[in-house]
Amino acid sequence: MDLIKGNSLTIDCVVYTDQDLLLIANLTGATIKLYVKKKDNDLDINAILNKTGTVTGATTGQCQVTITAAESNALTYQKLALEIVAKLADGTYIRTGVVDLNLFPNVGKTLF
Repeated sequence: MDLIKGNSLTIDCVVYTDQDLLLIANLTGATIKLYVKKKDNDLDINAILNKTGTVTGATTGQCQVTITAAESNALTYQKLALEIVAKLADGTYIRTGVVDLNLFPNVGKTLF
């Protein structure tokens, strides 16, 4: 996944309860978190960006998280790891798995 520094990024996802992506999670009462980390094996507590997402379709497992332009502008590493975690109403956790997040500089040119 790519992000230009200073731009926002909205991530829509569907949470599944199985690795084969056949069983959609029921997100009624769930909490959605996004963690951006320096390395994929960093602990959640050491994330450089920690955001709360929104459940957009509880019975269809859909959720959304947005990294704002100000938040992406504050990121300093070029290669990051991103993961979304759903804490279900019964207290169990579902991790979506780590995705590479490539941060590119916002380079603009002015021509006269």
